[in-house]
Amino acid sequence: MKIQHSVVKKNNKIISSKMRGYTLIQTKILNFAISQLTPETKAGAIFKFNVADILEATGLGKNNHLELRKATLNMIQGVEIIKDKGVSQVPIFINIDYNEGGTIDIEFHEKVLPFLIQAKVEYTRYYFLNIQRLRSKYSVRIYELCKQYENANCGYREFQIDDLKFCLDIDDHLYKRYSHFKQGVLDSSVKEVTEKTDIKIIYESFKNGRKIDRIRFYITTQNNNNPKEDLSIEKNIESIDNNIIETESTTPPIIIQKKQESLINEEDLLTEVGKKLLEDFLMPAKISLDLQNLAITDECLLYAIDKYKAKLDLQIKKGNKPDNLARYSEIALRESIPIILSSGIIEKEKEKAREQELTKELETIRLKKEYEKKKKEEHLKLNFHNFCKNPDLLSILENADIHSLLISNKSETEINILKYAQKECNQAFECDVENITAKQVYLTLTDKIEKNSFMSLLFKGKAMNLKNYLKHSLRTLF
Repeated sequence: MKIQHSVVKKNNKIISSKMRGYTLIQTKILNFAISQLTPETKAGAIFKFNVADILEATGLGKNNHLELRKATLNMIQGVEIIKDKGVSQVPIFINIDYNEGGTIDIEFHEKVLPFLIQAKVEYTRYYFLNIQRLRSKYSVRIYELCKQYENANCGYREFQIDDLKFCLDIDDHLYKRYSHFKQGVLDSSVKEVTEKTDIKIIYESFKNGRKIDRIRFYITTQNNNNPKEDLSIEKNIESIDNNIIETESTTPPIIIQKKQESLINEEDLLTEVGKKLLEDFLMPAKISLDLQNLAITDECLLYAIDKYKAKLDLQIKKGNKPDNLARYSEIALRESIPIILSSGIIEKEKEKAREQELTKELETIRLKKEYEKKKKEEHLKLNFHNFCKNPDLLSILENADIHSLLISNKSETEINILKYAQKECNQAFECDVENITAKQVYLTLTDKIEKNSFMSLLFKGKAMNLKNYLKHSLRTLF
């Protein structure tokens, strides 16, 4: 079965489930396998696929059998399905076997198979071609979740933020800030789904108090990306012979210009990153475009180029410059790109960068708070120093309500030094801090505490704890 004709049909409980740890490539492998099932498939049946079809469907390239095996190696795992009462953890596959002759046998678990082949009610159906175009696993999941509600009367689907992250398999420590979640997942996925699939979605966020806690996706059908139209295009392309295309209608054949005149210049299809292959490695435009398509995203291609250039520079320094740079580079990139795609390293690098950015932002906030705290302390210290030297200090204290100031609500700083101040006050004046008089406060602030001739110097030194406490408590006076 051709990819353009493949239809994915899933029970809605599978659509809303959590696919734990699946990369974009693995998600496409799973959905392509599902698209090949039929209502006649029985539980326990072993389903046979052509490896070439799966390689084409995932964009790994027709010769990357090893990378396909790496991608499927850890796919024999489970899915969490939300039930009416509780959660069911069901394995997807029992076994995956690679055979001589280019075929692969996949055996679905008997408990998950009914959700795929017996979905008669509450199911979602779409052409696999829609998700083959997508370049992010989040885009695939958001497409499926919205496609499920495409024909709903309300025209939208709403999620709590935490529930949406659960469905997208986003760990709790990632995208803690809504702005990061919006930038890293929502905006890019919504744009890609709208541009490349048969539905158009926009979203709206809602607040609970000051915090955004839910998202509403508005879903409409669009015909400009209908896979059926792509099918007719595919049929037309296949009918090219001797530079002539015949339409599917009963009208006479339409003669078109020669292929080389009708085709778009391959260089025009290259992105800025794709053009680096022309500039840095002198590759032909056709080869560059092929590698660009293999990489799926500019991020993956740029990552592969940067890693390869580092190795190439090291070889050149050692005197091992390749004779044919373009061909040598092409081979190296064809080998590395599928490995990068199947490993999910791009997403990991992006998540790492976001975490580093968040850590840097938090550190900046911390340093700013420390700086502001230090400036306030210096300002308080200067004002207090001038206050203690005021010639009318005793008069100011006697006219103030010292007791009310000392028993008012204490900050954390004041509470920490209170126990030391209390001890010094008892030794100097034989009373608690809250009960000292204006005269006694004056003696403390002007360093004139006198207990007796032998102890006066000792009290002057120790009274600094009491003086520090008074600085915080009496700050409204200066």
